[in-house]
Amino acid sequence: MKNVLISGANRGIGLATAHTFKSAGFNVIATARKDSDIENLEKSGFTSFKLDVSNTTDIDALYTELKNNEILPDILINNAGIAHLSLLSRMSENQLQSTLDVNLKGAMLLTKKFIRNMSKNKFGRVINVSSILSSLPQKGFAAYAASKAGLEAFSRVTALEYADKGVTVNCVAAGFVNTDMIQNLSNASELKAQIPIKSIAEANDIAESIFFLASQHNITGEVLQSNGGLMMKP
Repeated sequence: MKNVLISGANRGIGLATAHTFKSAGFNVIATARKDSDIENLEKSGFTSFKLDVSNTTDIDALYTELKNNEILPDILINNAGIAHLSLLSRMSENQLQSTLDVNLKGAMLLTKKFIRNMSKNKFGRVINVSSILSSLPQKGFAAYAASKAGLEAFSRVTALEYADKGVTVNCVAAGFVNTDMIQNLSNASELKAQIPIKSIAEANDIAESIFFLASQHNITGEVLQSNGGLMMKP
């Protein structure tokens, strides 16, 4: 049985992905930041740990725990993310920094910690959850878009570094998904009208894209666009 570690697995895309892998017979290690979320994940049958992805002490402790239990991940899904909707001039420095710390630095730290064991085993999958906002500008998402664009660049370089070690590194760039973030947007109906298939994705749709990349050995350094055809718009 292979082990899959999913950060930010308490809701939305992360939770849907956890259920997708669990249904396929994987041992799912699900992380979240709140005790209440950990309790809910455990009730759902996941191996769960409290984790702040931007905290190296937390990551070191998680690594030690997983190694001691012989469940170091074969697949790492960097899903944890936050978004502060604000024009740049109104965004606090703390909001800007926390966005970069969680969305970009957190994924880099987790990958750095766990990819060595994958390389040693000559097998590994790293899948980073990005966003269409990295290439399709929307007002109010300067820090978020920058963090996701950085995540995609990081993925390409890491993919190149570990291509001969049996480890693939890819991104899924989610389009507009029916999660808390999209529900908080006042122009959600306008965004839906822009999507060629005229449908906002559900979290399960993105989970299936993530699962697809986890099953591939000949795809690496790529950004899989899962957005209902939005990238075809002029």
